[in-house]
Amino acid sequence: MPPATAARPQGCTNFKTRQLSRLLSRHYDAELAACGLKTTQYSLLSHVVQLGPIAPGELARRMGLDASTLTRNLQPLLAAGWLLQDAGPDARTRSIRRCCAWSHSARVTVCPATLATVSWAPLVKRE
Repeated sequence: MPPATAARPQGCTNFKTRQLSRLLSRHYDAELAACGLKTTQYSLLSHVVQLGPIAPGELARRMGLDASTLTRNLQPLLAAGWLLQDAGPDARTRSIRRCCAWSHSARVTVCPATLATVSWAPLVKRE
């Protein structure tokens, strides 16, 4: 019997990583499309849920986005009622908050008018 040798990577690790990233993105896109969301919008929603009511400028800073990019991504979420924009502590500022109870877990329950459940089961190995 030949001696055991260390496993060697097959192919380009960067290529394989990008391939896996695209696979995950396609899964997220397909699951979130049923709720009318895009992955960028889901990420934005998750940040608002985690951070609580927050000023748009602070949200952009925490997410590493330009203010204009954040504004562009916020518009559909505000129009659909997923998020609400209120007056801030002074007349010049605004605050972004979630519209209702919204949780973030292996099964994600989202709002607004109709509740939808997104299952991540195909990506989660059950023991």
